Amino acid sequence: MLCEAAACGRPVITTNTPGCSDAVIHEKTGFLVPTHDASAIAQRLEYLYNNNSLLEKMSNDSRKYAVDNYNINNIVNLHITAYFDLLQDLSK
Repeated sequence: MLCEAAACGRPVITTNTPGCSDAVIHEKTGFLVPTHDASAIAQRLEYLYNNNSLLEKMSNDSRKYAVDNYNINNIVNLHITAYFDLLQDLSK
C-alpha cells in the first residue's frame, strides 16, 4: 500500500519499522513515526495539511521515488536476478 500511495503522488506517513521504512525517505517523500504512536501520525497529517508547499513538494518527490524504484521493469529485473541467483546456488 505504501508504494501505491507514493505512485499516486501522495506523501507517506508510516511507522519506522523494517519494510515500511524502506518505502519512505524521511522528510522528503513522507514521514517515519514511532510505532504505536497515533498522535505522531495525527501531528504529521496536520503538519502537511497546514503546509501546502511542503505537501506539493513531498507529493512530487514521492511520485518520482516510486517511479524510479518501484516501476514494473525494476521489479521484474529484481525477480529475475533473484531466481537466477537461486538457480546458481542450487547448481553448486
